[in-house]
Amino acid sequence: MLGRLDQQRNFFDEILFNHMLPADHPLLDIDRAVDFSFVEEETADRYSADQGRPSYPPEQLVRILFLAVWANLSDVQVCQQLRYNVLYRYFCRLGWEDAIPDDTTLVRFRQRLGEARWQRLLHRLVEQARAKGCLKGRWLVMDSSPVVAHAAARTRVQLLREGGQAAASRPAGGAAGGEGTGGAGRAGAGRDL
Repeated sequence: MLGRLDQQRNFFDEILFNHMLPADHPLLDIDRAVDFSFVEEETADRYSADQGRPSYPPEQLVRILFLAVWANLSDVQVCQQLRYNVLYRYFCRLGWEDAIPDDTTLVRFRQRLGEARWQRLLHRLVEQARAKGCLKGRWLVMDSSPVVAHAAARTRVQLLREGGQAAASRPAGGAAGGEGTGGAGRAGAGRDL
């Protein structure tokens, strides 16, 4: 049965979101500019009108999948991020006490839509965001995984991330930090690149 998105947030969620969200984040610009409301109409034929338990609202699932593409996250990673990332929860219309769909739900939802319909929905959302100035350049969405090989040349950003991860994985006071260089206090500083 088609689940419907509750447009009204509870008082606690409003206070939390008002105090925790950054004022000028690009994801909030997309949230304000892009209209996701057409998703329910586009997906209604895939659900029974009166049988079964209510599904997660299709608009919510499309928001989660859009977020995964926007943030370059896998289904598993986006579900993990939704557990504690306030900004992502707000964008996906998840209150603090709402259940988070698991990665299997996202896979089954994409299968239910079919590849052509999912690509059409995503294209419509990307075009809206581009028309409102929220996205620049061209998007190419492919179902693929990056493969790191010894032959692949790494960019500076990848090298910095790897260095930050290596520094963060060293125990505090390890030989790599040394005395007087910041040691463990500096190890996490490079991870926010």
